Amino acid sequence: MSLVHPFKPESMISIFIPEDYEEYLKNNMYPNCSIKVIEHPISTESIKEMFTNPGLKKHTISDGTLSNDQKSMDQSF
Repeated sequence: MSLVHPFKPESMISIFIPEDYEEYLKNNMYPNCSIKVIEHPISTESIKEMFTNPGLKKHTISDGTLSNDQKSMDQSF
């Protein structure tokens, strides 16, 4: 997931969470943390296959609407 940095409007934050839940549980503390957070300049996503990961599952937050927990639990990641 990527979002505009709340305190630096010229930057974005990208968050990468492993698909394998067991890997996440096994590596959940610093320095062995499987969640990666990267701050970077705002940019558009490349359309060139050389710069993309076809296996990456993408999620978006739009309209800033809130959803309840039950509705969220029914969504796949």
